[in-house]
Amino acid sequence: MRISLNQLADLREIIQKDDQTQAATLLFFISNKKLNQPTTLGFGATADTSKVSEQQYMIEYRSKYLRATLQGQTSLKNFTSSRKSLLALRDFEFSQTFTLQQALNSNEGDLVLLDDATKQEL
Repeated sequence: MRISLNQLADLREIIQKDDQTQAATLLFFISNKKLNQPTTLGFGATADTSKVSEQQYMIEYRSKYLRATLQGQTSLKNFTSSRKSLLALRDFEFSQTFTLQQALNSNEGDLVLLDDATKQEL
């Protein structure tokens, strides 16, 4: 099942109530919201987002039967504390934070996280 969320509290509840015996992944994407170029993604991203007051973020939780996505804007401090609290909810098989060099367009979420390209099931 695929679900898009509007509140961080909803994502917390889903993570807590999901089957804890199944492997799960938590992905974080953050970028400077003032930029509006197409997004590029990489492990060696060097964008300095610390001086911008508002950050654009996307969080995706994946488990065997569920894929939940949350998008929003917040300060870097709030994003960091939210990230830590989500990671503490359960043991994740994989978790990664990606710093995007350019802003994430709302219609690009599925392109960045496309499952079909890897042909792998989490």
